[in-house]
Amino acid sequence: MPEDLFEKSSPPCPTEGEGGAERWLDAEGLRTHLAAVQVLCPSTTQLFSLRQGRINFVPYQYRPVLKLIKSDRPRLLVADEVGVGKTIETGLIIKELQARMDLTRILIICPKVLVAEKKWESEMKRFGEDFKALDGPRLRYCMEETLLDGEWPAEYGRCIIPFSLFDSDLLLGGKGRAG
Repeated sequence: MPEDLFEKSSPPCPTEGEGGAERWLDAEGLRTHLAAVQVLCPSTTQLFSLRQGRINFVPYQYRPVLKLIKSDRPRLLVADEVGVGKTIETGLIIKELQARMDLTRILIICPKVLVAEKKWESEMKRFGEDFKALDGPRLRYCMEETLLDGEWPAEYGRCIIPFSLFDSDLLLGGKGRAG
């Protein structure tokens, strides 16, 4: 539809002006207002980070991020067969969340072999993300600092931990303690 036709045939759109008074928008003002609403109220139907990683477009790898942004209470466990693209799905989720909000901390928990081989670290670099692998002593350091300062250490704000570190000693606070 030509713009001049829209401006001539459509009545202006009412919006709140200075002091709460109603004012009318022309076509350009309406487009500006709608763009502002889109930016300030993120959509659950479109991805803001569609081409953020150095990856090939494979549609099924976008399912988890679409599920996440449509969720009322976003929580997601990325788990699938070997070679299906969990690292890419996770990278897509991280980039989308960063496009929507400020992320200060990201924790990836995966099998020890993927941490030791630095697979997750190298895959996250495809998305411009730098992660540090945490071993047992570094994880304990971070947990102690969190207890002392009330905050996770900033230098480990993006980290990868093998789930093998989450044993009963870590979870229960000491050797052989049964609860």
